[in-house]
Amino acid sequence: MIELDFAEIRALRIAGRDVAELRRGAVLMWAKPPEFSLASGSGYAGSVYAASQPGGQWFADGVPIFGATAQTWIMADAYEGAAIQYDLALSQQSVEISITSGAGFAGSVYSASRGGGQWYADGLPIPGARGQTYTLAIQYEGAAISYITFTPPRSNVIQMMMPTDLPTALKEGWWDPKRGVQVTAGDAISAVPDGFELRDLVQGTAANQPMRKLVGNVPVISFPVDTGITYFSPTSALRAAYVFAVAQYGTGLESLTGNGATLLGDGTNQRRMRIPAGSAAWQGVSERRNGVPASTAALPMPKALLSAVPFANGDRLALWSLGWGQGNNWSWLGDVYEVLALASEPDDATRLMIEGCLAHRNGLAAQLPADHRYKTLGPRIL
Repeated sequence: MIELDFAEIRALRIAGRDVAELRRGAVLMWAKPPEFSLASGSGYAGSVYAASQPGGQWFADGVPIFGATAQTWIMADAYEGAAIQYDLALSQQSVEISITSGAGFAGSVYSASRGGGQWYADGLPIPGARGQTYTLAIQYEGAAISYITFTPPRSNVIQMMMPTDLPTALKEGWWDPKRGVQVTAGDAISAVPDGFELRDLVQGTAANQPMRKLVGNVPVISFPVDTGITYFSPTSALRAAYVFAVAQYGTGLESLTGNGATLLGDGTNQRRMRIPAGSAAWQGVSERRNGVPASTAALPMPKALLSAVPFANGDRLALWSLGWGQGNNWSWLGDVYEVLALASEPDDATRLMIEGCLAHRNGLAAQLPADHRYKTLGPRIL
């Protein structure tokens, strides 16, 4: 037993608490630290490690092993060669995480109420993320983000809604150049991967390839000339019954199209979402813009979140292509930031979540109406 004279102590933290939080004359007990040994095996994968006391946490190279809080632990392949430790909690201080900058998507800052821990995504440590704050990288968007400190309990979990969380029956295609594109010489784009892993958008002919362009360090698909034939086709047919797109026409200031512009089409006049030459309105399409109905009005079109039922004179199952106009003409002019194709029109709750997600991910939350459910905060699963 050790009794401390608090008047003589200038700085001390015990179990994560400043001495100012402890009462003068408090009696502090130091217990023998727990021990552990091999219950079976030789220490490699499949070996069973056993601790002398329950109630602790297993560590690998100083980082808590997610979910490893039982008195025994079985070595996994991923931890072979790591320095294994087992420690009891010194206190049961809560730790909370919150989003202190941004809406929870890439570039947002997550903060923990106390330090000394490790950030996790879907239960796996995020390499190098051991500070009290963490700026979310794009590859972890939609993951369950948590924070584990040396002393339990673990933090709450924050998980943002992403298109990948939509019901399988709705998913037709999700193409987002922010998450990566395949480029050729001169920064031309040959393929845009599908975030659903169903069908990529591809263009194998160099003369028909749109360009990769950076807008404020954000990669976008750029269609630079309205009379050119630049477009992407999917690797298989899809049913584009409802489409969300973040796009800009031209410079965003034009009031009429030049030679016409097709955002989506199948190369014929049967299925398309286009603005005819000399027009300022979508042809046969009623759309929503930035979360409110916009009728057929299209131009001028600065960067905006669009959602619409594309025109279809017949079955909607087709090679719906990005920027492919009738007769290999009338490609889109301007930038495309993201496209999401659905097999059917979503219900209102799902539509609002998608609008909130895409608006926040593309810097358009300020354009949503004041009463939009997700204007301030992006939609979450947890």
